[in-house]
Amino acid sequence: MTNYLITINHRGTQIRNENELLNTPCSIITTNIDPIVMELSMKGISDYTITDSIPSSIDFPTYSGSTIYGLAGEALSFGDVCYFKSDGKFYKADSNTEATTKGLVVICIETTLPINRSGYFLTIGLINNTGGDWDWNTGDMLYISKTAGSLDNTFPPDGDYFVRIVGYAKDSNSIWFKPDTVYLKLV
Repeated sequence: MTNYLITINHRGTQIRNENELLNTPCSIITTNIDPIVMELSMKGISDYTITDSIPSSIDFPTYSGSTIYGLAGEALSFGDVCYFKSDGKFYKADSNTEATTKGLVVICIETTLPINRSGYFLTIGLINNTGGDWDWNTGDMLYISKTAGSLDNTFPPDGDYFVRIVGYAKDSNSIWFKPDTVYLKLV
């Protein structure tokens, strides 16, 4: 039996067998099975199992939640924390200045997104960076980092920084992304 990964996202339904997963950069897993069953039937696939969780053997970034489509103001990649600037573009957020900490904060869900290109951003939801460089402790509170585009699980030191909680670690590779509307200035 061939194993299939079924995804439904902004690009439509995708059905890939286990051999095609090796070169797949990103996927959304869904619990809405009606369109999946219809797509499977249309493709002549009758031997399948549907699950509502991401298989542990998958080693690439995934996400689920609310997304928006927007324009990158600089080169971005999967997992970059971004803020929405007055020019209508998304840039990497950092805790060094108020302008890059307040307002709409999102996380880039495109593998790469060149400057002045449109792509998708997660506004709230679950994001998994398996195979990436995250190494959180379950339950960690996550903040906008001093490093542009990054998250930090350490409260910023005293100094001229802005603090904004943007989520919590579900495990070492996954976070619940839900930016708080409140931010504070450390002095």
